[in-house]
Amino acid sequence: MAYARRRDENHAEIKGVFESLDCSVIDVAGAPCGFDLIVGYKTQAIAVEVKDGSKPPSARKLTLNENNAHNAWRGPKCVVKNNDEAVLVAKLLRARHFSVVSDAIADKASA
Repeated sequence: MAYARRRDENHAEIKGVFESLDCSVIDVAGAPCGFDLIVGYKTQAIAVEVKDGSKPPSARKLTLNENNAHNAWRGPKCVVKNNDEAVLVAKLLRARHFSVVSDAIADKASA
């Protein structure tokens, strides 16, 4: 099965935000795994799907492959739509504060 390998416009920028915050980043966007980035800090890691927050919500929906990956992934995962959300995810990684995260904003109140 072929998978779309388009990256969102903000993909490189979001990756750079994580790297600038001393996170390890593996770019898996070209692989058919259903995520864009695996972001780690020390003993924590999270699977990240990058979506362009400037697009309408209908254009930010998960593809079938992404949705299947999110449903199957048993570790922390999130969707990041902008730099502020990337910073928040990095802060949560550093604090080792991930339980179940379906969206970067989901744990905002807990941070």
